Amino acid sequence: MKSDKSAKFKERELIIKLSNEGKTCREIASILDISKSKVSFLVIRHKEIGSLNDKPRSGQPTLLTKDKREVLSAMNSSSESLNAGASF
Repeated sequence: MKSDKSAKFKERELIIKLSNEGKTCREIASILDISKSKVSFLVIRHKEIGSLNDKPRSGQPTLLTKDKREVLSAMNSSSESLNAGASF
C-alpha cells in the first residue's frame, strides 16, 4: 500500500514539474495519460496551499466525552482482570 502513496506523490511531483516548465494542463494530461481536470485540480491546489499532500480529513467527531471514555476504559480494565482467572 505504501508504494501506491509514493506513486501518487511522484505523479503529483511530475505534474507540478511539467507545469513549472510551462506545459499546459492539456499537454500534461496527454503526456501522463490522465484527465485534464485532475491535472488542473492539482496545479491549482499546489498554487493555493503549496503542498502536494492530501488535506487532513476531519472524520466523524467522537460522541464520547473524555470522562465517559475514562469510565469505559476503567470498566474494561476491571472486566479483563475478572476474566483473567476464568477458564473456558
